[in-house]
Amino acid sequence: TGRMPVDVAVTVGEPFDEGGSPIPDYQEERATVTLGAGEEQVITIRSDFEPERIVVDPDVQVLQIRRELAVYQF
Repeated sequence: TGRMPVDVAVTVGEPFDEGGSPIPDYQEERATVTLGAGEEQVITIRSDFEPERIVVDPDVQVLQIRRELAVYQF
């Protein structure tokens, strides 16, 4: 019944290596959308790179169940 801001990111590469260290070639651009229950919204995220995936809530602050549905791989 409430409204919640959610980050959406387009990314290329992986943010961290197997040891948890940042990978310098990783790139992302983000936008924030505020949605209520059952709402949809079209957003545009501009980037200087060709995205490999879209990630909803990339910092896992809101969506935790069925996380696999939060990533769309091109």
